[in-house]
Amino acid sequence: MPFPVLRTDFRTCRPPGATYAQAGAAGLEVAIPCTAAPNDGTQSSKVCVHLADVTGSALGQSGKAVQLSGVAGGRLSLTGTKEIDIPAMWPANCPFRIPADTSKPAVAIGFLDEQITTDSQGQPLRDKNGSPSYHPSATSGFTNAVRPVVFGDETTEVTIGHAAVIRAQ
Repeated sequence: MPFPVLRTDFRTCRPPGATYAQAGAAGLEVAIPCTAAPNDGTQSSKVCVHLADVTGSALGQSGKAVQLSGVAGGRLSLTGTKEIDIPAMWPANCPFRIPADTSKPAVAIGFLDEQITTDSQGQPLRDKNGSPSYHPSATSGFTNAVRPVVFGDETTEVTIGHAAVIRAQ
């Protein structure tokens, strides 16, 4: 989702009074947990996130709803085997589970293009069930391009492509 910009003399300017945040990477690989390579030099991790062209963006403007976007392409793998393809664009707050087969225990869960709106203190706004959610009229919020939660002896949560804006209401 492109953000509104003003073009002047080949320079890009944000609208007056806007708050803007962006995070990104050309490519990255996150291994959870990251384990030392054995003698043969091959690293073995339970869950691996392979991403390209990661961008998380948030734009806040006075009197307007916050605009959030998280984009990345890649894959999620379990012990070296691809489990989930991540297209460059996907619906906001798209959940995933590894493995996808629900007859097997979950090793990891998470969201693609996670978009959460917040109050002016940065606390997530919640739905009727108490879960963080997206409120279309909120003026503050954050996005994570990908947020995996990996289960094990210790639960590990990673946010990738995080951007946030907080505005006084």
